[in-house]
Amino acid sequence: MFAFLLPGGLVLLVTCLVIHFKLVAPWIDKIEKVGPYVILASRVITGWIFHRSRLAFVIFILLQPLAIYLLLRLQPHLFQHLSHQFVKNTQLENLPLPQPVLLVYVLILLLFFTGSILSTNSIVRGFFWVLVATLLAFIAKSNGQNPIFYFCGAGLIIIASVMEAAHAIAFQNELTGLPGRRSLNTALHGFSRNYTIAMLDIDFFKKFNDRFGH
Repeated sequence: MFAFLLPGGLVLLVTCLVIHFKLVAPWIDKIEKVGPYVILASRVITGWIFHRSRLAFVIFILLQPLAIYLLLRLQPHLFQHLSHQFVKNTQLENLPLPQPVLLVYVLILLLFFTGSILSTNSIVRGFFWVLVATLLAFIAKSNGQNPIFYFCGAGLIIIASVMEAAHAIAFQNELTGLPGRRSLNTALHGFSRNYTIAMLDIDFFKKFNDRFGH
């Protein structure tokens, strides 16, 4: 459970505390102007350094307006159903998202929540918290509040998730989940000047690899 909350849950919590206690009120104008661009630039640089999802990210961004354009051009009646109400409820009517969109949003949230529980992939957990932050931004916008900090928080969550994934790849064996060579080197630096290392080897392990795979 602790791993599920980090880093996305912690970043979102800090974002909510900053907004609630107005900790950045003196600099809010400057943050609104440069914050999103700094986050976006940091995300691009992080993706370039770690070679993660650059092509998929660009394709996803480019395909969104194209998909909306094609839907509006070919099937404009589809958007008429967005105002459909499944349940007559005052609280649901006050939400910024129409009920069909909210239903899809909740289903995607549940999908990523399940993936976050069942998987150790930090990127999956990050996307879950990004969706939560984005939903809070929509709610804040509908209440007349500034949603920019929630969107900035979502960007920070993505960056933190990528950094965590890169750290796990560097310090853990992906197949076994055991600490890798860099973890050993880091641990050795923390030892005193006198220590003993015991190394074990398994006889004929090559046959095991050849039969069951590495």
